Amino acid sequence: MLVKTVFLICLKILMISSVMAAEAKRPDVFVVVGDAKLRAKERSSPPYYWFSPGRIANLAALLYGKTPLECGVVSDLDWRRKPVKGESLADHYHRAGYYTVFIGEWGMGEAKPYDPESRGFDAIWSPEVGDKKTLEEAVFEESRGKKEFLESLAQSKPWFFVLRQGRRGMDGSKFLDSVTREYGPRTGWLVNMTAAGARFSPLNGYAGKLPQENPRTISELNSALLALIGGKPTERSPYIFYHQGGWPLTDAPEKHRHRGSTVLGEKFALVDGLELYPLAAPLSISQGDPLDLGDYAKPHQALLSAHAEWWQRARISINDPRSFDVGQKDDEALYLTALDWRPTLILHKDGSTLASQPMVYQERLLATLRGLHDNEDYKQSFPAYSGSWSVHIRRPGRYQITARLLPDSAMKPEDADLAKLEGGRAHIRLGLNEVQLQVLKGATSVSVLVDADQGVADLECWFTGQLSLERELGAFFVEIQRVGDKKFKLKAPSGALQLWRSPFNHIADAFNMAPAIFNVESSLN
Repeated sequence: MLVKTVFLICLKILMISSVMAAEAKRPDVFVVVGDAKLRAKERSSPPYYWFSPGRIANLAALLYGKTPLECGVVSDLDWRRKPVKGESLADHYHRAGYYTVFIGEWGMGEAKPYDPESRGFDAIWSPEVGDKKTLEEAVFEESRGKKEFLESLAQSKPWFFVLRQGRRGMDGSKFLDSVTREYGPRTGWLVNMTAAGARFSPLNGYAGKLPQENPRTISELNSALLALIGGKPTERSPYIFYHQGGWPLTDAPEKHRHRGSTVLGEKFALVDGLELYPLAAPLSISQGDPLDLGDYAKPHQALLSAHAEWWQRARISINDPRSFDVGQKDDEALYLTALDWRPTLILHKDGSTLASQPMVYQERLLATLRGLHDNEDYKQSFPAYSGSWSVHIRRPGRYQITARLLPDSAMKPEDADLAKLEGGRAHIRLGLNEVQLQVLKGATSVSVLVDADQGVADLECWFTGQLSLERELGAFFVEIQRVGDKKFKLKAPSGALQLWRSPFNHIADAFNMAPAIFNVESSLN
């Protein structure tokens, strides 16, 4: 019995030692996404299909191993820049025991489940995500928090870094040099994404094996990086799909199903669904006139069928509303900003709607507020401007919604007046329900309580009286949280928008005979 016990103890020690040895041998992986080198080119300049039509599209293709449209990414400049929920490359590395880090411009969503932490990263530094309290965007190389950030990184695990250089032009090589100076040499792989492809470089004499298949696209680089940790790569398609994306928000996706698309097969490429070209070499489209489709009906049909299957997958993601989860726990606030606006739902009597492009960058938001406050001409010419969010109410109950132009925590003393409202009215709409209430001049926020059912609903908050001619101005910052169970047990008939107006500036209860019932509060700070 004693011999058996000793044997088991020794076996366990050997197993632990083997695991520790394996962990020690695992390579660090640093992926540098050089946006400046990955700008989309004309389709006549191969290999345009290597990269994606947009900087955020490149990052999405890398993290999810799919074409941007299959991730739902259509444009860098509106809510369609957020990939749908899914398992990312960082999730795989995290499960493999790596410490996962994102540095640079994120751009794929500011609140859960679209922020970096929800997409598998243990630590992040980003101008958008890292400075919520001040709204001031910082350059990493000049940030006073750089040293503290680096010191916070786990040293006992191998590292998986994604460094997106972005418009800030952060130099990935300089960053790695600074890490080496602080913590000594790191061994593993440096992967540079350039317009010519992915370049794998061993760090400090690392002698690991490279992936067997060279990635043809950024989405296939995902599989190559998974192979470095023994992950199961995605089965390689015989076709390469490319789409320029970027169509207007007001256009139906089906209108652009073929327009701007390219499918590359073994010998032919189909452009815009109508033009067939031979390949001059693997993955290189011949220049010149397209082929006669009557003479090449079979390859044309094969490429059309492949495109149809790909579009079916992409369409599901494109039409996903990218809703934000709220209400899983009580008193856990969801913070929404104009950086994540979807198109406004406000419709004027003449059928016109408002400008609805999201801010994207925080610095533009602050500049807009300063302009409205300091420049009367700017205020007079500023258009009606608002946007909405899709929220997923996880549990039925009572929810508090607070709308602001600027949160208290973001205000420097000299900016305090930027948050003050000019009086007028506040509008808060959740689903088919809207409440209006009078706002006193000088108020900095408006809050309402609402009974809401479980499910996905559109949320929009805006003010009138802030711009000339009663133009609407959306609330740039909105908080929503579950604060308890429903107060009213009413079921409402489906139908048109329900509206309730309050001329008062105090708490009042109101029935709304609709799926949400408002209890209104306007606050002065």
